[in-house]
Order: sequence, then C-alpha cells, then structure tokens
Amino acid sequence: MWRFLKKAIFPISLTLSGYFVSFLFCLGILAGYLSAKYCSGKRTGVRGRIKSLIISLGRWRLHLHHWFLSYLSVIFIFVSGIYSSLPHFFLGFLGGLTFQGIYCFRDWYKIVKNN
Repeated sequence: MWRFLKKAIFPISLTLSGYFVSFLFCLGILAGYLSAKYCSGKRTGVRGRIKSLIISLGRWRLHLHHWFLSYLSVIFIFVSGIYSSLPHFFLGFLGGLTFQGIYCFRDWYKIVKNN
C-alpha cells in the first residue's frame, strides 16, 4: 500500500499544482524533477553525472544536496520578495529539484556528517 502511495504522490501533486498555480509551474516541476533524476546517481551513495558538493570543515563534512540548495534558493526568493518577478516555470523547476532529492533518496536528510 505504501509503495503505491509513494508512487502516486508525484503525479497527484503535479496535477494539483498545475490546477492551482499554473501550467508553466507544472512544467517547471516536471523539468526540474527529470533533470535532477538524469543528473543524480541511480540510488543512494552512487555518484551521479554531476559530482556532489561536499565541504570539509575540520572533522565534519557538509554535504550540500541538490534538493537543499534549491530549497534554500526558494526560501531566499520568497524572503527577499523577488518571487513576483520570476517566471512560474523557474519556481516550479526549483520545486521539482527539491522534490526529487527528497523523494528518491534515503539519505536526503544527512547534511552534516562526521569525517
């Protein structure tokens, strides 16, 4: 049952966002999801087409996941108030990147790791 619900989340959320926000936002989500899916590793721990951004800070490693960077971008956009001047497609694209990173990987929450 859970596997079915997990697989149904993306199409349902995509349909609802297209209905409530805009068609371009919906296309942006789809484009962000598919581009992240193409560029990231096939599964958790496998290197993707684009190397992960990891910063060493003494005995700690800061893993800046693509979903985390796009989420921070969305937060910055809304806090700074520039969201009204950006295309809906771009905001959807960032949302698709965020969704893919959280939805497809088991280690999405592991940002700070011990070296």
